[in-house]
Amino acid sequence: SFGVGGTNAHVVLEEVPARPASAPSRPWQLLSLSARSATALEAACRNLAGHLEAHPELPLADVAYTLQRGRRAFAHRRVLVARDGAEAVLLLRGEEPRRLLGAEV
Repeated sequence: SFGVGGTNAHVVLEEVPARPASAPSRPWQLLSLSARSATALEAACRNLAGHLEAHPELPLADVAYTLQRGRRAFAHRRVLVARDGAEAVLLLRGEEPRRLLGAEV
């Protein structure tokens, strides 16, 4: 509302249109995490695993996109490739160590 000389004006807009669902994605998704320290990287892996378990409806392609584009890259990094959220949780928890790539840049 605008208060100009004691008058108020209100405008009613329509509801925001629903966002379309993500397009079908590729069978494998690259998840990349980074942190300032090795301890923080382990915590980030645990946090993401917990989030994926709590929200199994999340498209893994959307999670991968956010991790790659919506986060800053730090020196300690870990990368994994997964087909779905359940597989990503196993990898993030370190249950398949041969399938994890990590580095300090």
